[in-house]
Amino acid sequence: MKNSTSIFLAVISFFGLVFVIGCSGNGGGEEAGSQVEFNIGSDGGAIELKSVAIIVIPDNAFSSGSILSIEDKSDQEFLDIYKISADLFAAGDSSGQYLKVSSTALPEKDFLIRYTVPTEFINLLSNDFVPRLFVQIFQFGADDEILDYFEPLDFELTNGVLSATLPKSSFTDFRSENAGEFEAIILIGSSPIVRVQTTNKLGLSMKSQAPEINSCQGTTLGSPLERALEITSPFGDLGAHNGVDLRAAIGDKVLATADGTIFKIGFDERDIPNRFGGRKKGWGRYVIITHTDGSQTLYAHLIKSSTDALKVGDTVIKSTTVIGLADSTGGVTGPHLHLEYVPNGQIFLNKDQKVDPFPCINANLMGLTATAISSTQINLSWTVPTDNVGVAGYNVYRDGVRLITKVSTTSHSDTGLSPSIQYCYAVSAFDLSDNESVGSAQVCATTQSAQGQTSEVTTIKDIWTTSAFSYAPDGGGPGGGLDNHELVVGGWGDLYYTLIEFDLSNLPTKASSATLMLFPFTQRGIGTTGMYLDMVTEFWDWKTEGTGIDRDRLWWADRPATIQWIPSLLLAPTLGEWYSIDITDLYNAWQDGTYSNYGVQLRPFSNANQWNEFYSSDFPDDPSLQPRLVIVETPVF
Repeated sequence: MKNSTSIFLAVISFFGLVFVIGCSGNGGGEEAGSQVEFNIGSDGGAIELKSVAIIVIPDNAFSSGSILSIEDKSDQEFLDIYKISADLFAAGDSSGQYLKVSSTALPEKDFLIRYTVPTEFINLLSNDFVPRLFVQIFQFGADDEILDYFEPLDFELTNGVLSATLPKSSFTDFRSENAGEFEAIILIGSSPIVRVQTTNKLGLSMKSQAPEINSCQGTTLGSPLERALEITSPFGDLGAHNGVDLRAAIGDKVLATADGTIFKIGFDERDIPNRFGGRKKGWGRYVIITHTDGSQTLYAHLIKSSTDALKVGDTVIKSTTVIGLADSTGGVTGPHLHLEYVPNGQIFLNKDQKVDPFPCINANLMGLTATAISSTQINLSWTVPTDNVGVAGYNVYRDGVRLITKVSTTSHSDTGLSPSIQYCYAVSAFDLSDNESVGSAQVCATTQSAQGQTSEVTTIKDIWTTSAFSYAPDGGGPGGGLDNHELVVGGWGDLYYTLIEFDLSNLPTKASSATLMLFPFTQRGIGTTGMYLDMVTEFWDWKTEGTGIDRDRLWWADRPATIQWIPSLLLAPTLGEWYSIDITDLYNAWQDGTYSNYGVQLRPFSNANQWNEFYSSDFPDDPSLQPRLVIVETPVF
């Protein structure tokens, strides 16, 4: 039940800043279910749930204002998610309640939050634990991966009140049945931590510390897969991705990355709102290992039955023990391994202490570099292993195939290569008995182009279209885009696609490189999105054919047939920087007649208020920013 609201002024000190705030008070708010609302304008303000929490909103946090509400709740669903999240970093119990902050608009700035810790919760904690703020974060990775777990916030604890910055990225409408209804979930949990004061639990003053920044913030890990490692979604990708995704086929063996014991074998697969087509979220089948150095690793999206032989407490051996088989369980649509790493098993010291595991894999062979010095040669170099006792030499692999049997030095020049081709390398060490170590992480380099002729061509037609809203003056639809100065890829619940076609008739018949160049010029929503590139397989022209009420736009129903050409997700563009897509293989397939040239289609990875907006061929102010195809001809020797 929503409490009656009164307006009052208060002066509070928050992180050393003084705010004069107009709050929606409620005279209560101490029981779960209490709720208040407040209209937030461009000048910001604050909202208080009396005796529970205060949230301070800075100026211009919303471009056009918002109705903000906070509610004290105790739904078991979120408490269970916290328990799952807590396993990875040894967090303790929660207070049993959480704060739901709802907004009718997506914040453009971080908020400040003060959350009062219930006295009874303080009294229940042992001397080794203190309260800690956790926030639920939606994460996205490879193969449409969707995760939704609690992460700790940097915090201060003073006189029983937790203070923190509430990041704008914690707000999402992915938990709502209705697009545009944004919410953040904040929960008081607990974690063991070194106290700087020990007077009493209510009088603690605590602030988390930033970790040291280096290439590997933990210790050397073994490879979790028997294949050469290839990242399909890096740590921190697409905003918040607290692990690394590695390419794997269904059934690939997943190996323990260090000695230790099995801490947890779990399964987490949850629904997201129906408007996302019945998608799931979660790690699926996952295993957590506690290693002998106190660190922990998590391995997710395994075949559910592949862990049946394991049990909690089992001993595992680095790069030897098979802990499961790769699959696509949980919130993914394709197989890969999701790997997370907590270097000291105590993420509660800082939210950034869940670090990128990839630089730590085979870190004893760190520093492998590949440098293209010509169109036919790539030079490799690497460092001597830190545990190099008994090392007799090194094996060099190119694209997964052993290149040289024995190399005694820590460098090699690979010659006789083709121009403008990417080659990928890995290195392993071997001893006098030819026992081979696990290989290094893979690195790649592209040979320089030969001195072939470079050509550029602009599009003969390009346009965007959308699935839901018709841009025709008289409506119609569903869906219809515009032939205007921009090309749009993204959406906010709906979908926006872009189609582009080039005239190749006067271009080289074979290219050493063919690059599609697009210029992103403006920011909309919460940011840009990764994309997929499709090959169009049939003729299309909105000006001469179509089923819509006019032929001024490409109607959604008139989109041509396509097939996905580039299998991996393209990275999200950076505003104001040229965005390039390598379509060399597709260009050559068009030119040799393997496929007919009907152009390409760009689709978004995310339509959660994420947008890519590029200049089109109709942009009149600066033709140099229009889309273009850059061709480097393959020279004839």
